[in-house]
Amino acid sequence: MKLQRLTTLLIIIVIAFGCGFYTAYLSFANTEITPLTSKTPADFEHQRADTTYNNNVKSNNSNPTLSFTSQTHEEVNQQNSFSSQVNQSDNIVTMFNEVLSAYEKQNSNNTDANSTITEFKRLLSSSPSAINELLEHMHTLDFESQEFHYLISILHELPEKIGSKALLTSAIQMSQFDDAQSTTQFLLLASNMERTAENPEIHSALVNIAINTAQSARVSLDALNLIKPYVVNDYEKEQILSHLNALLDTNGSLSQDIIVNHWLRFSNSRERESFAYEYINLNQDLETRHTILQGLQSGLIPRTQSLKERLLNAANNHSDPLRNEAIQVLKSVFYISNIEYQQLTN
Repeated sequence: MKLQRLTTLLIIIVIAFGCGFYTAYLSFANTEITPLTSKTPADFEHQRADTTYNNNVKSNNSNPTLSFTSQTHEEVNQQNSFSSQVNQSDNIVTMFNEVLSAYEKQNSNNTDANSTITEFKRLLSSSPSAINELLEHMHTLDFESQEFHYLISILHELPEKIGSKALLTSAIQMSQFDDAQSTTQFLLLASNMERTAENPEIHSALVNIAINTAQSARVSLDALNLIKPYVVNDYEKEQILSHLNALLDTNGSLSQDIIVNHWLRFSNSRERESFAYEYINLNQDLETRHTILQGLQSGLIPRTQSLKERLLNAANNHSDPLRNEAIQVLKSVFYISNIEYQQLTN
């Protein structure tokens, strides 16, 4: 009987211990699961907070943070309004004129002016049609005006050189016309572009203008100013020098030294020597002779015995207006003997 009671007591103890262990296990499991079950409500609350925030912004809540956000949206709306106006072709010139006014205020650190200029450039960079409208307007401007140079500057400052490429295309198109106005506009465009010498179409157009006898001497020389001798082939060089020789013989509107300087730019050493020998004579234009003396002094024109003899004649002629300059060149550039030196100093 006692054994039966003892057995029953042990069974009760085991059952009680098992229940206690199971209860503890459930408590531990609930503790681990709690963060996972609470995450979904947290996200839901975050979404509700966002919705409330947006509603507050729309209702112009007086909260300082929301008010600042509302002001930012207003600025964006103003920029969108500006963008809308610029994207309308009828307003592009008007907007450009506003930008010109902004440039005038830019030196005073005007924030609105700087913002207007920046926004205008940003809009142009994403609107090829707006660039084309500006290019059309450009051809109505005086190419020596401030408006023209501001427009060129704006286009050059656009990213990825899209403005510079548009100017290049416009210049090539203008080069197809041979009337005086188109030629002048082409030269002004070419002079405001970088690395024009490396573009074969621009180079070819410049050479054609430079050697065209129908052009005025000034226009021909303006074209030569933009041509780089290192990209000129032999045939082009021959044509250029021939045209310059004709200008030296017939020109009366420009100083001869300008033509001579171009002649020296496009000729080689042998050609320069021959040219200098002919044009150093007393019967030649004074400015031309002076330019040749400068060429000898700088080393652009090579020293030769024949040129030395020409200079000695000028140095020994007291009536020659360039006598003193000839003496200086002989002393500093050429080898002269003691006898020749004594003759020069008498």
